[in-house]
Amino acid sequence: GGYNQVVTITYKGKTVDLQVKVKFLQNIEIANDTTNKTKYKVGETFNPVGLKLKLNYSDSTSDTVTYSASNASGFTFEPSGALAKTNTSVKIKYAEKEVNQTIEVIELKSISIKASPSKINYSTGETFNPAGLKLELTYSDDTTKEEVEYNNTTKADFSFSPTTISVS
Repeated sequence: GGYNQVVTITYKGKTVDLQVKVKFLQNIEIANDTTNKTKYKVGETFNPVGLKLKLNYSDSTSDTVTYSASNASGFTFEPSGALAKTNTSVKIKYAEKEVNQTIEVIELKSISIKASPSKINYSTGETFNPAGLKLELTYSDDTTKEEVEYNNTTKADFSFSPTTISVS
């Protein structure tokens, strides 16, 4: 593999040509033992931690490079922002070569009540109190399930209707 380059050697006015082989990077691929995340929720961004690339050279040798803080500037990822359900791969660029990594982007499909709020008995005119409420979230892959509890950190993602309890 590789291609030849001629180096002309000159000594005391006499010359001789020497052929040398030049090794160059032919392509990159995702290494078999890469451990980076490949399943994402809508809105998350690609996380390359654990990504390992196999570098294939023209002389049939190969090497690997693992993404890290010290070499991060050598990598680019497309898309680089929030992932959408329509994203099925991420284009990885390294050393002017590209490879695609297949990813799965899942979205929230349904919610169910895992634990009722502490207060479920109300008088007319009282304000609904969601303290203690836990939901089970089911995603579009039907295997990813999570629990979310109503609290100060998560309350921005919740809304309730009506907020004032009355007899209907």
